[in-house]
Formats: sequence, structure tokens, C-alpha cells
Amino acid sequence: MKSNKFFAAALIILAFTAGYSQLPEFNYQRTSGIPVFYYDLVSFAKPGSDSTAVTVYTKICYDELQFLKTEPGFRATYELTILLTDKKGRDKAHRIVNKEINEALFENTNSRTLFSITKTNFVLKPGIYKVNISLTDLDAKKTRRMKSEVEVPEFFSQKLMISDLLIADSLNTDSTGIKIINPNVFGNFLDNQKFLYVYSEIYSLENIQDVKIKLKLADKDNNEKVIKKFTKKLEGSITPVLLKLGRKELKNGKYDIIMTVESSKYVAGQKRPILIKWQNMPSASEDLDEAIEQMRWIAKSSFLKKLRKMDETEKKRVFSEFWKSLDPSPGTEENEIMDEYYKRVEIATENFGTFLPGWKTDRGMVYIILGPPDDVERHPFEVSSKPYEVWFYQQFNRDLYFMDERGYGEYRLINPEIFWEMVNRTR
Repeated sequence: MKSNKFFAAALIILAFTAGYSQLPEFNYQRTSGIPVFYYDLVSFAKPGSDSTAVTVYTKICYDELQFLKTEPGFRATYELTILLTDKKGRDKAHRIVNKEINEALFENTNSRTLFSITKTNFVLKPGIYKVNISLTDLDAKKTRRMKSEVEVPEFFSQKLMISDLLIADSLNTDSTGIKIINPNVFGNFLDNQKFLYVYSEIYSLENIQDVKIKLKLADKDNNEKVIKKFTKKLEGSITPVLLKLGRKELKNGKYDIIMTVESSKYVAGQKRPILIKWQNMPSASEDLDEAIEQMRWIAKSSFLKKLRKMDETEKKRVFSEFWKSLDPSPGTEENEIMDEYYKRVEIATENFGTFLPGWKTDRGMVYIILGPPDDVERHPFEVSSKPYEVWFYQQFNRDLYFMDERGYGEYRLINPEIFWEMVNRTR
């Protein structure tokens, strides 16, 4: 495979090249429109029941949806499907939610700071569940699917316990005493946001008067830092707790938020991951350094080498300038080039990973540069050959062949000269 330096030069994508017309390989219209959304699942006790109250929050920015002109404004509609199954795949809860958004102003339909939020409640028996969530833009006819596994706990099974931790933008109480939670879902600050909140509930089966509460952050190396520490009087069997976190208390990074509650006899703890990152960071990347490494298929290696050596402030500035220089619509919040590039990085990471991250593999490289093939032939169990795949690109009328030569799922591009020919044709 040719060097990264040659590859970047072949694409003639320089650090400050302006104009979308010089990037014909990024035909983002082919893959755009698949809505990117986020979700959070939290469990709380259901008093008087052996079941648990589970809430699924979803959040999607307006710019991810297709709005249609209506009278008197604009409308977007989407369908949310949530399926929870047990370990054997048996359906335990299923909900379909249809949401309609109406906006008077066209500029709001392209906003990345306005969001549609859904709240879906379930009552489940404690146990392990597989969560499958899909969101379909009903006008664009495109769907994104996400899945995970979650443990629904049995609260009140011990003398002292803590609910799941919910990250919120705010929590208010209306005139009837009902709590109104504005969930954050992203686990991150918006640009103009100074505070996040952690909401939880303490459950006690005994007449415990006071507890010591600690809120800690644990980094990827399990180094812990106490950021809140105080004593609280319990209000009975269920005591709500709302903790305020300032932006200055949280540096960029991936953490576990850990909350511990300790009485004279019992100790309880709960934790959840949170990712604090610069708001302009692409969603596929956990930190700025990773996003810079993932630029290897679009930026010159000499530029990336210099960028790696810069301090954090300078990195952010140059990173932003690089992508701004490629923005085909500089007057809008959206940068189609950056969004499409990192969407492809994310898809490559999810689908092509082996001993290397998916975006570093041959298939990942081809997918990121050329986009999805028009057709894929997979031959994983051929008697007369090693496993291989054939990717066909109609616009070039060319096939690319990938072979798993060692049987470890590491598919290597075996006709790179055709690939380079395709790349050069886009210049």
C-alpha cells in the first residue's frame, strides 16, 4: 500500500484548500440523510412493586431531519421504535412513537442547537435486556438503528441503594410537585452551556438519618477525583438528589461518574460513563487527538505531524480552520464535508475493525474515500480460495477485491492499482 503522504498528495486535499468542487470523491448526497440520534436509558424504583420503572430518552437535532414546506411553516415527522428483549431474544417490551415537529422559521430547520426529545416509559422485571432502537425519518425514508445491552436492577433488594444516574440539562418542579427533567442524553455540554446536572434517587429500607455523599470522576486509567462531597438528611424510603456540575470542573475526556452514599452501617454506589468533549468534535471521535488521527485519509501527513505537536488551544483552532476551509455551505451551522467524512469513519469503525480500528483498515480507507459501494459480493466460505469480497462502484465501472489472506477477518485490498486509478479520476 502506498504511503499516507503519497495518498494525501494524490487527493490534493491540502490543509487550507477552499471549495467543495475540489472534492468530487465526497459525493455526500449518496449517504446523507440517515438521521443521527442519541439515547439514554435510566432505571428508577417503582414503589410498591417488584418491577422497575425504566425510561428511554432520545434526542435528535433538527438538522438531522428532513423538513417539508407546509402552511404556515415547515414540518418534520419521524418514527421511533424501541424493542427490549431478554437474552434469548424474546420480546419483553415494544413501543412505537410517532413524532411531528412544526417550525415557523426555515433557519430553525437547519439548526444544530434545537432538538426533538422523546421520553418513553416502561415497567420491567429486573434482569438483563437487549435494547434495539431505530429512528426513521418518515419523509426522507431513511433509518438509523442502534443497540446495546442493559441491566435493569432490583431496587430495595438491599438496605441502601442508588438509582441510575441521569445526566440532565435542568430539573424543575411544576406547581403540582411533578419533577420535570430536561435530559442531556449526549453526556456533554453545548457551546453556551455552563452547567450539567446529575439526578439520582437514594433508596433506604431502614430509618437512616444522614448519609455522606461523594461524587467522583474516574478517568480511563481509573484515577479518581472527588468533585462533590457533603452530608444529606434522608427524606424517607426515597430521597431525590440533584448535583450541579460546572463546565470548569470537567476537562475534555471520557470518564465514569461515580456516586457513593455511606451511612454508619451501609455503603451504596452507582456509576455511569460520560464523555466530555469540545462541542465541535465529530461524533465518531472521543477526543481531539483521535479526530486528528482519523484525518489521515483527507489531510497531508506533514500537516498532521505539525498539528499533533500543537498545544490544545492551537489544535482546536487549526482543526476548525481545516474543516471550515472545506465547508461547502459556510453560511450555515452544518459542515457537510466534515459530517460526511466522520460518518464514514464511524461506519468503518463499526464494520471493518480487526486488529486495527476499522477506519485504519483497507476496507475502511476505501469506504471513507469513495463512499459506500453500489454492490458487494461476499465469499466467506469458498472451497477453492480464501475468503474475499468484491466491491463494485458503478460511477467508475470498476471492481475492488479484498481478501482475508490469514483467516483473521483482515481483508486486504489486492488490486490497489485500480483503486488509485479511481482516486485519480476524481481529481
